[in-house]
Amino acid sequence: MENPDSREEITAKELLGRYQKGERDFRRIKLKNSEHLSSVNLEEIDFRHACLYIANFRAADSGNANFIEECILYSSDFTGADFRGANLQGTEFSDAILNAANFSGADLQGAKFDCADAEAANFTGANLEGATFYESNLEGALMVNANLKNAELLQTPFEGVDLSNVDLTGALNASLEGAILHNTIMPDGSIASNNSTNKR
Repeated sequence: MENPDSREEITAKELLGRYQKGERDFRRIKLKNSEHLSSVNLEEIDFRHACLYIANFRAADSGNANFIEECILYSSDFTGADFRGANLQGTEFSDAILNAANFSGADLQGAKFDCADAEAANFTGANLEGATFYESNLEGALMVNANLKNAELLQTPFEGVDLSNVDLTGALNASLEGAILHNTIMPDGSIASNNSTNKR
């Protein structure tokens, strides 16, 4: 992984100014302790290899954004952020706050959510193949039609999480007690439903 210290360090004000002038390429930038990016529109921005550390993106619109290739979002606040359809392959959301964030249709292959707080987050139709959830909070999250093949789900309870039509083939350490199951493909390839299911 690239050393964050080698990245171009810019302020949130500078980032927004350049974005408003039409710039979308912010690869390899470093943004830290920013309180000025909440509720902003960052559609189609390119944060490949960027380091956004302790940044505040509450309710930001990052639809169709590109965070692929080792983008680091450690300890940042994305409460209510819109990531619909975004390319987030391999993005690190470790210790991030993702409550009520919208990841529907996003590509999250290999993303890391270690110790992330994703209460009531929407992962409907998201591609989470090979993603890692370690001690993550998914209380009230929605994962209908998501792809969780070969995901690592260590010490992450799914109680109350809607896993209707989710593919968990090959997922490791899945704790699915209390999860909502309907046509759910289990880690062993079997298909399961339970009485708590909301059919869709």
